[in-house]
Amino acid sequence: MKNLKGAVTILLLICSGLVAQENDFRTAHYVVSTHWDREWYEPFQGFRMRLVSLLDEVFETFEKDPAFRFFTMDGQVVPIYDYLEIRPEKRPLVERFVREGRLVLGPWYVQADEWLACGELIVRNLQMGRKLAAELGASATGAGLICDQFGHVGQMPQILDQMGMAAAFAWRGVPVGVDTALFNWKAPDGTLIPAYRFGKSGYSSYAFEVREANTDRKFDLERAVGLLVDHTLAEARRSPAGPILLFDGGDHMEIEPRTSELLARANEILESKSIRIVHSEPDSYVQDLLKYRAKIEKTVVGEMRRSRRTRNEGHLIPGVLSSRIQLKQQNAICEDELCLWTEPFSTFAALYLGDKYPSGYLHTAWKHLLKNHPHDSMCSCSIDQVHRDMIFRFDQSLGISSRLTARALKQLALAAAPKEMPDGSILLAVFNATAQDIDEPVDLDIPLPGDWPGRFQEFFGYEEKFSFKLIGSSGKEIPYQLVAQRPGKQGFWRQRRKFPRGDTRHVVSVSTPLRVPSFGYTTLIVRPADGPTRYSGSMAVSHRAIENENLRVEAESNGTITVTDKRTGRRYEQLLTFEDRADIGDGWFHGMAVNDQVHFSTASTAEVALVADGFAKATIRISVRMNLPKEFDFKAMRRSEQSAALKIFSDITLRKGSDRIEVRTTVENNLLDHRLRVLFPTGLAGETYLSNSAFDVVERRVALPEDNDIRSELDVETRPQITWTAFGDGRSGLAVVSRGLPESAVIDTPERPIALTLLRAFRRAVFSNDNPGGQIQGRHTFSYDIVPVAGEIPVNRLYVLGQRVNATVRSVDLLPKDLELSKRRGTLTREHSFLKASGRAVFTSIQRDSHGSWFVRLFNPHGTSQKVTLNPANAPKSARCITLDGRDDTKSAARLAGGTIEISLPPKRISTVLIE
Repeated sequence: MKNLKGAVTILLLICSGLVAQENDFRTAHYVVSTHWDREWYEPFQGFRMRLVSLLDEVFETFEKDPAFRFFTMDGQVVPIYDYLEIRPEKRPLVERFVREGRLVLGPWYVQADEWLACGELIVRNLQMGRKLAAELGASATGAGLICDQFGHVGQMPQILDQMGMAAAFAWRGVPVGVDTALFNWKAPDGTLIPAYRFGKSGYSSYAFEVREANTDRKFDLERAVGLLVDHTLAEARRSPAGPILLFDGGDHMEIEPRTSELLARANEILESKSIRIVHSEPDSYVQDLLKYRAKIEKTVVGEMRRSRRTRNEGHLIPGVLSSRIQLKQQNAICEDELCLWTEPFSTFAALYLGDKYPSGYLHTAWKHLLKNHPHDSMCSCSIDQVHRDMIFRFDQSLGISSRLTARALKQLALAAAPKEMPDGSILLAVFNATAQDIDEPVDLDIPLPGDWPGRFQEFFGYEEKFSFKLIGSSGKEIPYQLVAQRPGKQGFWRQRRKFPRGDTRHVVSVSTPLRVPSFGYTTLIVRPADGPTRYSGSMAVSHRAIENENLRVEAESNGTITVTDKRTGRRYEQLLTFEDRADIGDGWFHGMAVNDQVHFSTASTAEVALVADGFAKATIRISVRMNLPKEFDFKAMRRSEQSAALKIFSDITLRKGSDRIEVRTTVENNLLDHRLRVLFPTGLAGETYLSNSAFDVVERRVALPEDNDIRSELDVETRPQITWTAFGDGRSGLAVVSRGLPESAVIDTPERPIALTLLRAFRRAVFSNDNPGGQIQGRHTFSYDIVPVAGEIPVNRLYVLGQRVNATVRSVDLLPKDLELSKRRGTLTREHSFLKASGRAVFTSIQRDSHGSWFVRLFNPHGTSQKVTLNPANAPKSARCITLDGRDDTKSAARLAGGTIEISLPPKRISTVLIE
């Protein structure tokens, strides 16, 4: 017995020594991945052929080499589904590797740029990635891989945290030196997560320094062992405590089949350094990292957009904000259609009419849209074929979502139609997709039937007009301003189980003062009238000036406008100045030429026409002709001596009672190699300005960094926005609101002009000299609002205006034959709000969930806590705040008080309210 006890004692001592020895070792997590740009310098099909070959080799290596334990699919899911389209027979194998944890998927569906997506799209990208990864058997990842995005939005730590991710992996834009691998990243709401900063060559550091993938040298195991030891020790110095990350994930890089042997050989040498390399994956590294987070010293707050200061940092690549601008505009249309119209009104139709929520259609529409968001796609820095393919995906997404919207709106309109209507009348339902009531003149296209009885002619019958009256939901007549008419427009009408028939309409465009409730609608009866119908009035005060209660707009002889804010007395002059300069860059960068000529429209001549005038609105059309260099001469490296006329047409609209000027600018782009911006001098003093970002309002400095002259990559004055940029001094200010124009600036000159980039035309493309699509020739149209500000910047108001730029209202017309077929008439009131809201929050989503409940997503853009109330039309049974992945949100709170939901929103918090 005594000998047995002694043996046990010796065994325990040996074991404790082994444990002590194990604990003395630092773990170096070798994570093998590949950064998979789905399309870039090759089109999608070219890269997919490489992807299939790459993954075939990975799976063969899994089977042959048990020590090759993991492969990480670049933090995204779509490549695996692209692979399975070609190798459907491999799905059981893929699912087995996923279940075993060897094939690591997600969290993203695609690796998207963060600046060119609205906040909702960022969320849907993560949710789609999680859903589709789970369908293959993957569990949720805790690793937020954002390896190659061109900078990072400030709310990303909160988004990742709400999706259950505990750490981030970043590179470009990170304001932390290359010698530091770890830092804390703090979101504006206070959410703090640890983050790993990739080395001097980013996520490709291992590929460059160990595999020498940036050279023609063949892989040599003996040489690679020494390189791996050196790389590991260098990474250990960058992370002085805790785990070490060895990330093998360069662009489109296939695996090195001899990796297991390489790691084993390196471990023999590293043992003397008390480091052991393990073949690992991101979640294991994160779990190890979290044990040491208290030792992380540096903290970064908010967005990360630092340009490359030295050769050991990554380029930020800011010019992608304005390349191939028509794609950014189309993306904005698709985002708004899904988020503002399709999902909310499909939800209301499901809740109040019992219609089936179109989950399958929505899933497909989102997939088409998200497939345009890999960063080299949406950043528009690829070859022409890539961007031609994007048009198809946009069309498919919008083709689905717009039809779903039309169907939901029509069913709601049918339910709102009164059971009795005057003979020959049609019903017009007008919808509002925002959280604030609309109470101003709105533009409507009224499609009168081809046999409309009400007609009249002026004088000796020079032009036939259509006579009708608008009857509002209260039964009172509503005046309207006749703006335009397009008789004889052809279409079709189809009844279920019948062939379509031709349907001729006379489309009459009017502007009429309406009140449309938030997240709701109002209805108009369009009734034939005998004799003329006219409603006189004018907002024109001279041959070049229009005016309402708040603002006066004057067109100047050079095509600019002068705006007087009657509330404050401030005049804004030279608004709508166009600036044109050379662009010798590409999709990545606006290239600034040494021998440039910067032209301004302030010395141009202009033509002014009053194209609409009445009691409801007035529109001035200003036509400017700028004689500009036709192209850039790349031999002489200066702008061409040949000139061409750039024609710019701007419709400037002012509505009765409005606090903004609406502008619609059309450019006939027939020039090459140039950038066109529109300027709005504020004449105010200040050092910072505001723009909106994903779930946030960001304050940015006007001045460029003091060390800009010595940076490896120049910082530039242009910055990202989603819909608006504003500059003010606390007493007054100016904001410019747009959609699909994501690049703006406040220029560091005494006039402090806001600059909105309209387009960039460039000829260069990656690895190519034959991709002219970047020159974006032809007609481009841009819509934006000029908003003079009285007092502080009205953040919530600007958000709502941004949501209305593409469509203030939508309308649905119902003919008598539509109403005769409906069994829903009168089940809803003629004017209705499905959801009333109060408080200073911004609403981004209303959806139905898979369990029959519905939810509202909103965020607090302010630095102080906010109280928000929601009043659904039907009293809810319960309401609670959840995170983006469906867990209870402990930072926001919702409670029921009768039929009202009261929400407490901390500063800058994103909140999802689940309602049953």
